[in-house]
Amino acid sequence: MLLLCVPVIGVRATVLQQLGFEELVAGSELIITATVTGWRVEVEDGLQYTWVRFAAEDTVKGALPASGLELRFMGADLQGAPMHIEGQFIPVPGTRGVFFVADTGNNQVNPLTGWFQGFFPLMQDGSGEDYLDLRPRPDLEVPGLEIDPLVTKMQGLGFNDEAIDAKLPRAYLFPWQDFRDAIISVVANSGTAP
Repeated sequence: MLLLCVPVIGVRATVLQQLGFEELVAGSELIITATVTGWRVEVEDGLQYTWVRFAAEDTVKGALPASGLELRFMGADLQGAPMHIEGQFIPVPGTRGVFFVADTGNNQVNPLTGWFQGFFPLMQDGSGEDYLDLRPRPDLEVPGLEIDPLVTKMQGLGFNDEAIDAKLPRAYLFPWQDFRDAIISVVANSGTAP
């Protein structure tokens, strides 16, 4: 992954390489479904960090730290002195989803694999079944998950996401279990243990 980040207040430069599904899985130390349970902000050597706590529901790859999962993201919004990193994604409390974590050791600007690319929101239907919302990543090709061909045709005809959602409201929603199975398959084919 190519990453250029200049963390200077007031000046930002970030270049992120778009990751495919296999790259997301391979580049992740940990893949979990979780809910963000809290935030805390700290300043260290003049830099602002947001620590995000997670309550994991399901671990698909890797192992959770014994102390639980708390990840450090560079950037925060302190009273009167916000420090923002262009392209930075910091999940807010209450956010539930699938998190691809590149580094649980908190040594990166953003511990998620590919920054915002390492997060997929989870939704539940009326029966409590979990679904993955791929609207933010319509470009992502996941083995075994096929977007309705009508969506592709509508996109080719110039329909925007709102119009597609109106005609096909579940076009970008996929069962979490199918997405989970795809992750496990990639891990198994790579020869690394989940």
